[in-house]
Amino acid sequence: MKDFYKILGVGKNATPDEIKKAYKNLAHKYHPDKGGDAEKFKEINEAYQVLSNESKRKQYDSFGATGGPNWGGFGDGPGGVRWDFGGGFDGAEFNFGDIFEQFFSGANHQNTSVRNRGHDIEVRLDITLEEAFSGIERDVELDTEVVCERCNGKRYELDSKLQTCEYCRGAGRVKENQDTFFGIFNNVIICEECFGTGKIPEKNCKKCLGEGRVHSRKIIKVKIPAGINIHDTIKVSKQGEAGIGGNAGDLYVKVFIKQHVKFVRKGDDLYGEEVIKFTQAALGGDVGVRTIDGTVNLKIPKGTQVGDLVKLKGKGMPRLRAIGKGDYYVRVKVDIPKRLSQEQKELLEKLQKEGF
Repeated sequence: MKDFYKILGVGKNATPDEIKKAYKNLAHKYHPDKGGDAEKFKEINEAYQVLSNESKRKQYDSFGATGGPNWGGFGDGPGGVRWDFGGGFDGAEFNFGDIFEQFFSGANHQNTSVRNRGHDIEVRLDITLEEAFSGIERDVELDTEVVCERCNGKRYELDSKLQTCEYCRGAGRVKENQDTFFGIFNNVIICEECFGTGKIPEKNCKKCLGEGRVHSRKIIKVKIPAGINIHDTIKVSKQGEAGIGGNAGDLYVKVFIKQHVKFVRKGDDLYGEEVIKFTQAALGGDVGVRTIDGTVNLKIPKGTQVGDLVKLKGKGMPRLRAIGKGDYYVRVKVDIPKRLSQEQKELLEKLQKEGF
């Protein structure tokens, strides 16, 4: 059984970057165009195609080079397609979506910027309820890969000459055989030596060493719209990780709203409590209450009971995807005095005798 890890000279816990680096070194050494061993080069390429693919690598680690559903260990069917009629799918991971996408969507002509696109980044941003009400602009700091300032992402020194890539012979793409459940497909992928450009510089950029990007900290200004809710996510296009010869990934800012001491939010509506006097609950009247947007008068109906909700229309949160605002619901609490003057006590006793 082939040991793909041994072929590339890496350990089983090797990272994707370590696998890629080992493959590049061996591919240069054994490339047939440079007088290398064609069979050895084919073996190296086969190992890399498996170990550089997350799902294939998982299958290989589980089944080995001859036991997996995507390579080896199957009887050949018509037209060279391999079939397995004996089961053996337990624990196997199939991504039929990837297979059909490559088969029907023209994956043989993958765009360079897509192939070498940077990773998306998700960050958490904590804001107050007042900030969610009014909308704000906040700075978000990221430690990530950014475009190299020295070469502006071109990956080579400005005075460097470009020469034809020997690996893809200037085509920018190379062929690979992809062994799938449905058979062996010939696929064309972006050349990883020249990143699809077909050209190799004589002198790599001294700062980024030919990557076109460096690890650094950057600050992104993010606009938080009024009415945003907890767990809402804001997408900032092309502000994620810088790509290698391709577009940057996207930045996703996931919003969390701190708990408020007075207001509770439910959708676009707010809920709070106000303490009123016993006489105000009985006789009604206007009471000044604090809303998230300032102090307003709240009309208390006659005979208001403890725990009643009184609505202030349009005094809630702005509607993020609609016009207007939600409402503010005030739950009434009545202040029962603990100490009464003699006159107040006599008045209440008189009301009590009258059945009040």
